[in-house]
Amino acid sequence: MPSAIRFAPLLLPQTRGSSVLSRVRSVLRARRVAAALAVGVLSGVLVVGPAPDAAADTFSSPSTGTHSVGGAILDQYRVLGGPAGKLGYPVTDELPTPRHGGRFNHFERGSIYWAPGSGAHELFGAIRGHWASRGWENGVLGFPVTDEFPVGHGGVAQNFWGGSVYWSAPTGAHSVVGAIRERWGALGFEQGYLGLPVSDEIPLRRGAFGLFQGGAVYWSPTTGAQAVRGAIAARWGQWGYENGPLGYPVTSEIPLGTGGALTHFQGGTISWHPTTGAHVVVGAIRDLWAGMGWEASPLGHPTSSEYSVPGGRRTDFQHGSITWTPQLGAAPDVTVSGWGSQYVNLNVGRAPMLAAITSGPTSHYFGVEARDANDEWAGLLANDVGTYSGTVGLNVGWSVTSPVTGFQVDADTSWSMRLMPLAWAPAFGRYQPMNGSGNTVLHYVGTPGTVRITGSGSGYFGVTAYTNSGRYLKLLSNAIAPTSGSWSLPQDVYLEVEADGPWTIDVV
Repeated sequence: MPSAIRFAPLLLPQTRGSSVLSRVRSVLRARRVAAALAVGVLSGVLVVGPAPDAAADTFSSPSTGTHSVGGAILDQYRVLGGPAGKLGYPVTDELPTPRHGGRFNHFERGSIYWAPGSGAHELFGAIRGHWASRGWENGVLGFPVTDEFPVGHGGVAQNFWGGSVYWSAPTGAHSVVGAIRERWGALGFEQGYLGLPVSDEIPLRRGAFGLFQGGAVYWSPTTGAQAVRGAIAARWGQWGYENGPLGYPVTSEIPLGTGGALTHFQGGTISWHPTTGAHVVVGAIRDLWAGMGWEASPLGHPTSSEYSVPGGRRTDFQHGSITWTPQLGAAPDVTVSGWGSQYVNLNVGRAPMLAAITSGPTSHYFGVEARDANDEWAGLLANDVGTYSGTVGLNVGWSVTSPVTGFQVDADTSWSMRLMPLAWAPAFGRYQPMNGSGNTVLHYVGTPGTVRITGSGSGYFGVTAYTNSGRYLKLLSNAIAPTSGSWSLPQDVYLEVEADGPWTIDVV
């Protein structure tokens, strides 16, 4: 993974109260990711210069003996107060490092390391101990490029060629490197909602992650490094983390204007809101919800993760649901309403569905027309004079090539339109007569038989049969005046009735 060093944290606003990601993994110690980090001072170009100045001084004590300290290491040692400072007496002479042309001295309570281009810097305490456990200057961290400095939450930190080590009393000392460190930095380092690290980088089968006080950062070669936290992280954990159907996160948490947040994953989305909780939306249901406008759509936030229903799957939302079946695809149950003429932007896709439409009292024209992505006609749903109430099919008939993206309403009164899956049409079987008046859609689920249809109105009366996938089958009635007739009918078909008066439909 690429790596970077920072010296001044970027402060970003928090999205909501932080909570510790409750993932428990059995690891003895965070190990570095298999790909080795390139060695180089990350805050600038590594410049290979001459060895430190040869001038040296000697320091002696009964317990440590006599040792020499020279050059830039001596200068830093004196800045720190020499033997009376926090490092105490030297316990080694100045020695060369095995690689990179560096030099070092160990002292009673720490060390000073020097390398060309990064200068001399002291190391002591828990940060020095952690650095040592990661391989000293030959490990993934490399040489120090800063002294230890204070950070938020009562902690201290030190930057190295390959990353940083952060320490606080509650969290201990942990290193943060590469793309995980970059993402953490983009979110405000320890001042952001993630807080201080509580683990080193932990390798996974296809990536790595690091735990922080307020969440975690996950990395993979295909998704980069992304932060997850709180209820979204907990729900992701219930679905198996990166090994489940959701896979790795492809975004960090995205705050929403509605007061919630969401995170996108390779296999779906987890949406959270204070009043609805965190829920998973996947597959064709997620695609339709996205096309409708996510949480800003008339559906709002999800109130359930996807669950099984007869013949398919469903996700519930604040103001409706989306149901998917293999035959009909994904269709919403959502209601839109208004007053007067207007264009309603609403991408409901290509799935066959029902449109139950009503208008308020009026003696004038009332019409509703579906439009597709090219702003072309996609179906006339209502076309009447006076108060209207009826149910018609949408995206039924011949092959639908473009999704319905909006509705033109012409009215001088209030109106309402409920869109529903086609499978929600009232079902009936053989020897179960259906009676009604006006426009509707019925679902015949019996065995093949003979359908008897009677229309008693004096105006138009038409009945069209569609297959169980909503495609055109045949026209059964198309008359102006009272009419009746009989036709053969296969099993599992939909019947759309257009009438201005009473009618009866029976299959025998």
